[in-house]
Amino acid sequence: MKIEATEDETRSLHDKAVKLWVQELMAEGGPLLTRPQACGYLNVGEQFIIKSEMPYIKMGNSVRYRLSDLKSFEEKNLVK
Repeated sequence: MKIEATEDETRSLHDKAVKLWVQELMAEGGPLLTRPQACGYLNVGEQFIIKSEMPYIKMGNSVRYRLSDLKSFEEKNLVK
């Protein structure tokens, strides 16, 4: 069975799928932050976060960091 769809219908379905995927990611690990936002949260420069091997999500040409991963990084590096 072949289903025909217009370009607009295809784009709409793609957008809905991406939104659902992002909602799942956010539910699992909290909000997604851009690299500058993640650097601001940790108060570090971009090179630090790049070299830290922090987990990230690649979305096309964009990189996003889960807030939960940033909080885990803080806890692991907390000196008592």
